[in-house]
Amino acid sequence: MPIVCTFVLMLSILIPIYNRDITDLVARLKKQCDTLGIEYEILCFDDCSRPKIIERNRALDAKFRVNYVEFKENMGRAKIRNTLARVSRYDHLLFLDCDSGILKRDFIKTYIKGLTDYPDAIINGGRNYAPSAPKTSSKILHWKYGITYESKEAVIRQQHPIRYFHSNNFVITRDTMLDYPFDETLDGYGYEDLVLATQLYRAGKHIVHIDNNTRHLELVKNKSFLKKIDESLDNLIKFKKQDKIIEIPLLVYADKIQHWRISNLVLKMDKHLLQKSIIKNLLSDQPNIKYLQWYKLAIVLGKLKKAEKTSDINK
Repeated sequence: MPIVCTFVLMLSILIPIYNRDITDLVARLKKQCDTLGIEYEILCFDDCSRPKIIERNRALDAKFRVNYVEFKENMGRAKIRNTLARVSRYDHLLFLDCDSGILKRDFIKTYIKGLTDYPDAIINGGRNYAPSAPKTSSKILHWKYGITYESKEAVIRQQHPIRYFHSNNFVITRDTMLDYPFDETLDGYGYEDLVLATQLYRAGKHIVHIDNNTRHLELVKNKSFLKKIDESLDNLIKFKKQDKIIEIPLLVYADKIQHWRISNLVLKMDKHLLQKSIIKNLLSDQPNIKYLQWYKLAIVLGKLKKAEKTSDINK
């Protein structure tokens, strides 16, 4: 007998797919929804994955309440999420990244309780990482960053609800999502979460953090992770110039260094004394995660200086 939920909920679960087999993820979600007896749909849109991945995920097409769609061209992180929201049928949307692991047996039930307590809020469940380091040291940097800066309890995340908002695992009303979609002008990777959270905050929307984590399953290699960091910082500088984000500590520190007129000194010290040793450490099997913050700060200062020179030339 299914457990009939006292809160009348119609839920659209939206999963953008890129190069990830999500058959197990969908099976876990489907089982929890069926057990609760809620009205739901699971939309799985593939954003031009590799053929082997597409072949595995095609099994989803035969599942009841699952809508599986393949796109022949890559739409990008923002556009595919907005497309999922527009196609959805129900009042509440649960966005999940395709590399999410559902470890809690009451994952859906916890969100239902959250929606009962905060019916109009954007509810962020959070993410965590495996408690043990990966077997391969080539992925340890991503893991260390995750457990240090992203695996936070809700009480911590709620102190800075915008900064800790992550789009890998959150619930939002369909009307709100359609009114404030992901910014499709964003290029590349990084900080789209912060842009969305800032937009919602400025619109007077309430972001609530709860302890309903998914496990981040997809760790990238150290070199690829640093490359993603560099790419994301390009976005960060662009969003700062466009006033699309509320200041975060990294930008606050960079602004202070510029205000004190010591950015050239910091960059010179970084170039001649620290950068090679820092990068060597970050790519090692025992990276010091604090070095990553210095690395990011130096990169941001360099990009801000370059942007200032470009602006002066164009005047």
